[in-house]
Amino acid sequence: MAFPAEVHFYWDRRRTRRGAALLIAIAAAGSSLMLIDDVDAKVLGLAWGIAFAALAGVVYSRGSKRQPIVTISTRGILDRRISAEPIQWDSVARIVAFEAENVPFVGIDFHDAKAALGTAKPLVRMIAPMHRLLGFPAVSINTSLLDASDEDLIRAVETIRPALVQRH
Repeated sequence: MAFPAEVHFYWDRRRTRRGAALLIAIAAAGSSLMLIDDVDAKVLGLAWGIAFAALAGVVYSRGSKRQPIVTISTRGILDRRISAEPIQWDSVARIVAFEAENVPFVGIDFHDAKAALGTAKPLVRMIAPMHRLLGFPAVSINTSLLDASDEDLIRAVETIRPALVQRH
């Protein structure tokens, strides 16, 4: 059986719209603090509302983007939220599904995280050591707003580099 040379995952319009709606509801709930007759509560409510409304706008706009977000290929795994360049398979030690606070993720551990994440976004490079201290894989991929599940992503990796996937 032949497998595609690349598998792409995109933002899911329905999921991003639903996520944005949830964030707007959270913004409205927090904004209700502005009804309290206290300056601190009003400021907190205003800041809360603005922050969650802005986040809702970001999530909503992602649903209309047509560029792949995650690409699994013979070159490596590219999550454009992590890096502009693919993470080469030779630098990956394992790929595993895991949960944090009942939220599922696909985790990636490396032989040398510092070298593998050399071209990653600064926030990813900063958080990777903290993930390891907490017992999580160095990098995590969340598929909750994508057009695929964690299992779809793991199966795509298995088509190219099955030895890297660790199942419990």
